[in-house]
Amino acid sequence: MKISELVRKRIELFEEGKIIKFSDFNIDTGKELALGKALSREVKDKNLERLKKGVYYKVKKSKFGVLRTGEDEIIKSEIFKNNKQIGYITGTRLYNYMGLTTQLSTIIEIKLNTRRKIKLIDNRKIVYKYSKIKINKKNIKQLQILDCIQNINKIMDSDVVNNFFKLKKIIDKMPLKEKNLLIETSMDYLPKTRAILGMILDNDDSVKIKKLKENINNLSKYKVGLKSIINSKRWNII
Repeated sequence: MKISELVRKRIELFEEGKIIKFSDFNIDTGKELALGKALSREVKDKNLERLKKGVYYKVKKSKFGVLRTGEDEIIKSEIFKNNKQIGYITGTRLYNYMGLTTQLSTIIEIKLNTRRKIKLIDNRKIVYKYSKIKINKKNIKQLQILDCIQNINKIMDSDVVNNFFKLKKIIDKMPLKEKNLLIETSMDYLPKTRAILGMILDNDDSVKIKKLKENINNLSKYKVGLKSIINSKRWNII
């Protein structure tokens, strides 16, 4: 079977709006040039749209014309590699998802363990943030919560005290194992983040609260707008 025929048949099996990469076709290295030409023909025939080199998506057709792929597919293509999650959404989009702000952003912020330059995909700006903490499927929830805590007083169109109690409500519902992983992961964040987490977990006798207290500087004061919280002084919050 010709490469062009193989490509056409495979594309017919993909869902509309799905991100498609060279690797999805299992073509021998020596035939990549032919694959590229076949995909270019599919773009010309308006069956695919090209996002960037080697990355396409299957267009979605309706009575309104061709619809562009949703951002969820673009994000998946950036935070997954070989079906393994290597990154996660952070920034304003995360804060909005967590209910900490109503503000929306046209920028997609992604945290990875590698440094990458800002780029545009399908006219969407993607900003990459470097994380020295090894990202894996088990700790992404903790990393996202800690990102929110670390920037709690910098979230636009929000109230820092209200956000404190929203995060506390989320954390209080977490199983003990996840809470302790949250504490362990916070050791790689700023002392201010550990102090706020300490405030949140202060009355939870089941967790390793002592480790948080031991890992903040007793001589430092953290000004984040939470001094009205009853236990703020205990955690050097002003």
